[in-house]
Amino acid sequence: MPDFTRLTTKLLCRGVQLSKPVDSLDPSKFAILRNCRSVQDGSIQCRPGVSALNAMAALDQLNVHSVRRLNDPLPGAANPFIRVTGAGTKLYAGVTPVAALVTGFSGNPLSLIPYRPPSSPESWMYVGDSSKMVKVNPDAAPTANMGGAPPQAPLTSALAAPALTVIDDFDVVGAWTNGGTAGALAAALRVNTTIVANGIIYDTGATGWACIAPTAFTGDLQAGMRLIINTGGGSAETVLVDSTQRASVLATTTIAAILYDVGNTGLCTVQMSIPNPLLQRNSMVRFAGGTAETVRVLSVTAGPDGLSSFRCSTVNTHAAAESLTGFVSFRAYCLNTHAAGETLTGSYVQSTIATGTGYFNLVSALNLSIVGARPIQETDIWHISIQLDNNASLTEARVEADFDGAVNDFTRNYFFFPIRPNDLVGAVAQTQTSLQAQQQALQRQSINREVLADLPLGLTPREQQALINAETAALEAEAAAQATPVPVTPESIPDPGSGQTTSSQTSLGTSQWTELVFRVADLVRVGADLSRGLKDVAALRLNFVVTAATVVRGDAWD
Repeated sequence: MPDFTRLTTKLLCRGVQLSKPVDSLDPSKFAILRNCRSVQDGSIQCRPGVSALNAMAALDQLNVHSVRRLNDPLPGAANPFIRVTGAGTKLYAGVTPVAALVTGFSGNPLSLIPYRPPSSPESWMYVGDSSKMVKVNPDAAPTANMGGAPPQAPLTSALAAPALTVIDDFDVVGAWTNGGTAGALAAALRVNTTIVANGIIYDTGATGWACIAPTAFTGDLQAGMRLIINTGGGSAETVLVDSTQRASVLATTTIAAILYDVGNTGLCTVQMSIPNPLLQRNSMVRFAGGTAETVRVLSVTAGPDGLSSFRCSTVNTHAAAESLTGFVSFRAYCLNTHAAGETLTGSYVQSTIATGTGYFNLVSALNLSIVGARPIQETDIWHISIQLDNNASLTEARVEADFDGAVNDFTRNYFFFPIRPNDLVGAVAQTQTSLQAQQQALQRQSINREVLADLPLGLTPREQQALINAETAALEAEAAAQATPVPVTPESIPDPGSGQTTSSQTSLGTSQWTELVFRVADLVRVGADLSRGLKDVAALRLNFVVTAATVVRGDAWD
């Protein structure tokens, strides 16, 4: 019997071989390996032990389908990393143990993408799924939606309280004095009425912007004037009339159709049976019937068939065939709460001016270079109300502000803005034909445009006005001598309020209020003292040159 020879085999491990019988295995192959690892040729060792990551509490959903690590490189981070895990329809995150954050996923494997947005100091794990999209930060805090936080309520916008500097309300004569050919000054009521029943609606709450309907609405109540609400009462205040709305409904009509956005109250769209071209935003409309209420018109839309609809919000439920009526109203910002029946009053100061130059004069130190808490801008506006009982007798009026440092007689350093009678006053008084008046109006507008276009650059306002006056006079004289109008095209007529006219006009008609509005940049500067200006106003004047005795009234200068 031959001698037994023991074969020497190196302890190499090349894995498991299942394709051959045990006695035919290749060198370094094994039939069975359990919990073994070969990390270096020539050695075999046990697999390192493991511990449960979530040993303290098992996941309530065991179908783990997604796991990814999120690192937090911030120094001193509470959690240098967390594991984000998807199991079943839930998302878990943490280190040990992990906690359920949110549910509602599809149950399919999740897309887990770590990413640090440019504006964020920490990274986030973005979790994508067909049912839900969220993100998780390293603190494993409750998840957040991707992107910016959505608004909690629909966005709205509203005008803030008017920013203005009140120069004088003309409620009393006070320190105003008369001069020149002006007679004694006296104060009188311009508006004296009350708030009609159901005639006040606040946009929100019980203060702020409101629509107010007076019992008597006359032509004396104009946008730009100032009214005292509840004179002598505890909530008395002076407000600015921001705008006026004409009769909301031409005649009582009915609802043709009404559609609520949600349910049967709140925002809705209403179509009237009779179209109303006067309806506009902020008009007041009254729904009649057992659920009567007054609403503010939020917007108006004209349809292709000529019928218009409006948007509003109702507290009660309304239906087709209900009656609709409207108010003539105005808008104002109220600091206090007001109600129907309270008084609405406004006053003016007047004087009878004989032929020649008469004026109202006020000596008072005023800083007109600021509005509220900000510096005044060239685009800011001045406003004043004036009224003449005979426009045809007016040659020119001026609003003047004297800022001279020594003598305030409106001859040295002052600002002024000129006012002329309406270009069509001759046609109204029938001292001219309508054609002649229109031709004169176009001629003046063309002259203004031509003069302003030819002005050289680099002139001071005083030099500009001097050239305007000289060239305007020359062109008017030339046109009169030739008895031919200055050529006018539609393109040469400046838009109202464009700042391209050299003066403003009064309203047409006898004893009609003119709400004069002009920019600060339109003021003409007289004098050479450039160290002083609107911050140094020492006296104010309303100056009128008339050809016959004229009753002049002033109100609401701001």
